[in-house]
Amino acid sequence: MKKILIIYVYSILSFIYASSLEFYENSYAVLIGINNYQSESMNDLGLAVADAESVTDLLTTKLHFPKENVRVLLNEEATKDNINNTLFQIAELAGPNDRILIYYAGHGETYPLKNGGELGYLIPFQ
Repeated sequence: MKKILIIYVYSILSFIYASSLEFYENSYAVLIGINNYQSESMNDLGLAVADAESVTDLLTTKLHFPKENVRVLLNEEATKDNINNTLFQIAELAGPNDRILIYYAGHGETYPLKNGGELGYLIPFQ
C-alpha cells in the first residue's frame, strides 16, 4: 500500500509541476460530443455530450486553455461541414509553437483493408 501511495503522490506532484510549465505559446481545442444522431439507424448515446462538456471544463479551469480558443460542437452542431470548418479555423489560428487538442465522443466505424488491418473513421451528426 505504501508503494502505491508514493507513486500516486509522485504522479500528482508531477502533473501539478508539468501543468505549470510553459511548453506552448498558446492552446486550442475542438471538442465534439454527439448523443443523438440524425440517422434512425444510429443508436443514441447517453454520455457523449456530458463527456465533451466535462473535458471542456477541465481544459479551461485546470489546464489553462483560454476559453476563446476552445470550440465545442454538440449534437446537431457536429455536422461534417461544421467539424471540418472548425478544424480549419483552429489550424489557421494556431502557430508553430501552439498545441491543438481534438476530443471526440460519439460513434465511429471501421472497415477491413485488403492488406490486413482496419481503417477507422468518426461519424458526424449527419
